[in-house]
Amino acid sequence: MGEESQVHPLASSQFHPRSDEEYAARKPTTGPSRKTTGKCFVYLLTFLVILGLASLVFSLVVLKVRPPELRLRSAAVKRLGFATWPAAINAAVAAEIEVKNENFGRLLFEGGNVTVLCGNVTVGTSSFGPGRVLPRAEKRVRAALEVRSNGWLAENGNFTRDVGSGTVELRGYARLTGRIRVLKMINKRRSAEMNCTMRLDLGRKTIQDLRCL
Repeated sequence: MGEESQVHPLASSQFHPRSDEEYAARKPTTGPSRKTTGKCFVYLLTFLVILGLASLVFSLVVLKVRPPELRLRSAAVKRLGFATWPAAINAAVAAEIEVKNENFGRLLFEGGNVTVLCGNVTVGTSSFGPGRVLPRAEKRVRAALEVRSNGWLAENGNFTRDVGSGTVELRGYARLTGRIRVLKMINKRRSAEMNCTMRLDLGRKTIQDLRCL
């Protein structure tokens, strides 16, 4: 007998599927994940919003130019003479005026004018300045006024009656003009006005009921 051929059965191939962990570990990285990119976009958007709000607040608060304010702090009679017939008054009044600057830049004012009226007739004028006021600060200036009646008032029945009663109604008006400079970026011209009413007590030689707007 011849040699018997031997047949060897092929080994059965076995399939081993890869787990998700192995696939993820062997998968090449192609770039940043979507989650990281989304966070960066949110951070950038938040920064831009904060920057925009800061710029808006800066322009509305710091760069905004407001007109100065005038306030009459006091008015004192230094000298007073009067006559009832014909009616006349002659007084020296010292006024202290406060110039207030609410801006973030300094105020340079050229000067101001003060006018005193009795009815619609001017009975005294004065001026003050020039000067400057620091940012967010106040400065007090003084003005000396000579208040004198004239022939027009002597013929006015209301003025004659007031002098006879011992009290004369007066009005004060002040105006100031200057420039406000902010951070060497803004240089604007602004003005301020003040209107006051008061009573001149001839007997006590004082200013009473002083009210200003």
